[in-house]
Amino acid sequence: MTQKNNRAHSKIEQIILKLSEFFESTPTLQEIQTGCIHVDGREICLQEINVQGASRLVFSSLIDTIEADIQAEVFELVLSANYHWRGTQGGTIGYNPASNTLSYCLQPQITDPWSLDIDAICELLHQIFVQVEFWSDRVRNIRDGQVEANLNSQFYSHLAYADHQKFIQ
Repeated sequence: MTQKNNRAHSKIEQIILKLSEFFESTPTLQEIQTGCIHVDGREICLQEINVQGASRLVFSSLIDTIEADIQAEVFELVLSANYHWRGTQGGTIGYNPASNTLSYCLQPQITDPWSLDIDAICELLHQIFVQVEFWSDRVRNIRDGQVEANLNSQFYSHLAYADHQKFIQ
């Protein structure tokens, strides 16, 4: 590993250790090595990326596998949600054609993500968890033949009013 990769890994490791301390658990070697933690059955991964010379923290989590027979319907809904982040609370939903999976990704727009306190990190994890659960439900509904016609009413109905106000401001 290069020195830069070691430094990035140690930053992610520090966040994993903060989270483990908060949740009063011991991180596994795999969680420390991969930068992925498990929250209520969901794997949320953290990684560092470099954007125009600035170090950024990115969170991602698998939503679901998308079968060929529902791809068109799922893609239409996801593209609508990604448009100006209107249905993703600032994150982005992406599709991996190699594995036929949808994932949710959030890059907090924070000047120094490495100085986040544990409450801010937990708030981000909660936001990711809520989004992944919401989108997993949408995929499941499509798979079960339920129509997902009105994204706005469905999306906003699962949020508390205060969260909605925070999102639209």
